[in-house]
Amino acid sequence: MEIAERIRQCLPPGGKLLCRLNATDDHHYGASGHPEIAPDYYLVDGAPKRFFDERAVRELFADGWRILSLEHRVSGKYALPKALWEAALERSD
Repeated sequence: MEIAERIRQCLPPGGKLLCRLNATDDHHYGASGHPEIAPDYYLVDGAPKRFFDERAVRELFADGWRILSLEHRVSGKYALPKALWEAALERSD
């Protein structure tokens, strides 16, 4: 069972999830220059790290979720700009 489904099962119908996901253009934090272990999945400093484009985010939350908001953003919170997807979701059933 994938993580999105496990989280969905913990929420009541109508429950909300706010999350940030690594974007495929997040080159400062692992989306390039590391061993690729699967498409958009890299071994970064010894740990697996997944990166998403818009299609992959929508697929991850396709079943049992309603996307309230989905935005590609660049955060200035870290030493270098970090590209990410920010999502607000609602359990749909």
